[in-house]
Amino acid sequence: NTVTLPRWPGGNYYLIVKADYNNSVYESVKANNTLAVPISLSMPDLAPVSVSVPGSGVAGQSMQVITVVTNRGNGTASPGWYDRLYLSTDAVWEDSAYQLGYTYLSQAATNGTSYRVTNTVTLPKWAGGTYYVILKVDDNNNVFESNEINNWSAPSVITLGVPDLAPVALSAPAIGVPGKQIQAITVVTNQGNSTAYSPWTDPVYLSSNEVWDATANAMDYWDQGQAVTNGTSYRTTNTMTLPPWPAGAYYLIVRA
Repeated sequence: NTVTLPRWPGGNYYLIVKADYNNSVYESVKANNTLAVPISLSMPDLAPVSVSVPGSGVAGQSMQVITVVTNRGNGTASPGWYDRLYLSTDAVWEDSAYQLGYTYLSQAATNGTSYRVTNTVTLPKWAGGTYYVILKVDDNNNVFESNEINNWSAPSVITLGVPDLAPVALSAPAIGVPGKQIQAITVVTNQGNSTAYSPWTDPVYLSSNEVWDATANAMDYWDQGQAVTNGTSYRTTNTMTLPPWPAGAYYLIVRA
């Protein structure tokens, strides 16, 4: 017979077979209808060993997280189960933690062995600050373990940085002719505390207002294909054609 063992705590038990269970057969002796053999139930115990993260990350960008989990129990953890990574504002996991990613474990983990996983996750677009990466092993409780309260890792601290692209200069002729070309030179700096990763687009507008709004006319744009570290700037020279607008005072506006 193939049978499934119940989810009982580890320990010593007995398998018992009973012949003529329903007493359908009239026998000379009933006392010898059972036979017991001892069986020891073992249990796995999956527990995080380490969660390695970079010291800092950039909001909206990817990073690598390396996790190591061991089976501290005396039995094999049979597949499959999910290990999930979370980002939290607190050092202790809670329901509001943000799920960074997960790994599905499709191979057994025998007692006394460990497994290592390299995860590539994308950080949320949160405000800059200090956060915590937490691993929760067997997040769906697919594995029946001897200890379920040690499935959370200690928090790994990460500082989340955010870039801040700001135009600092826009040079162009003071006078232009409708339908003719002008040359505009822009300088943009990263005033944030982390790198701005490409790509992004910087458009230039012509507007009757000093402050950009939806009525502004898009003159030209340029795509940025290189990262800009915090504290550095980039300069772009572009040639664009003025629209056939009536004569008057207008504003060139660059948006980074």
